[in-house]
Amino acid sequence: MDQPAATMTAILLASGIGVPMLNAPLISILSTHPPAELRAQVMTALVTANLLAGPLAYAVAGPLFTHWGTGRVLAVTAAGMTVCALPLVSLAARSAQSAPQTRSDGEAMSVSVTEA
Repeated sequence: MDQPAATMTAILLASGIGVPMLNAPLISILSTHPPAELRAQVMTALVTANLLAGPLAYAVAGPLFTHWGTGRVLAVTAAGMTVCALPLVSLAARSAQSAPQTRSDGEAMSVSVTEA
């Protein structure tokens, strides 16, 4: 299934916009939430995993493009990225719910949340 150049451009543009929107908050969380004494190890593990995943991705993607075609590989990639983004979206939603509310003049309001 060959894709026209305009379709491929749109897919790559969407990925170019979406990937940084996922990576920036994720790396921020990973670099600020672990205890200070573990941060260096966490970031080292993250960078190591990324460096190992790159060549592995090329090794897997090459044959998949040959057997499945561009459209199917990109659809599976998009689905995988969406699934990986869901925990971050969930975390952001919970964080937004627990964030202090502010009035129009910028002063914090007290909000109590009760669970049923």
